[in-house]
Amino acid sequence: MRIKFPLLAVGLLGIASISRADSLSPQLHDVAIYLASNSILPITQQADMQLARNLLTAQGAIACTYCGAESLQMSEDSVLRAISLYCCWDGSPVLISSESLTPGPWIQSRIAIDPGATVVVTPSALYFGEVPVATPEPEVWILMLIGATAFTLRKRGFAWLSEFTVH
Repeated sequence: MRIKFPLLAVGLLGIASISRADSLSPQLHDVAIYLASNSILPITQQADMQLARNLLTAQGAIACTYCGAESLQMSEDSVLRAISLYCCWDGSPVLISSESLTPGPWIQSRIAIDPGATVVVTPSALYFGEVPVATPEPEVWILMLIGATAFTLRKRGFAWLSEFTVH
């Protein structure tokens, strides 16, 4: 009888933690309804469930330290934007129904958006936030220029010098 009580206690605690986690996380059905009701094109029920499942899987990844309510909302909106790419041009699909016909929303649904990432695009510059961007050093540019010159001379030879010789 002593073994059964600790086992029962651990089982009840495990069930309680699972039910609490499920009550706090968004439900598959809620995400699917949000996608279907806000999409510019109609979505089949099977497709919206697949997209919602992909979104929640991406949000539930262990490596996703930034995932949460804001990330999920941004990810849902990005899927809706991907769906809008298929709207309103000649030959565009009239229904979102499968990944093979409209791959954009499915690709986007597998990506969890980081709400902390910043990119600012202006006519004069790109700003990627506090992320180092690597550019070649001047020595690398000089080496590339010498290599391109050598390649050009090798291909064309020195025939261009004959134009400057006096006959």
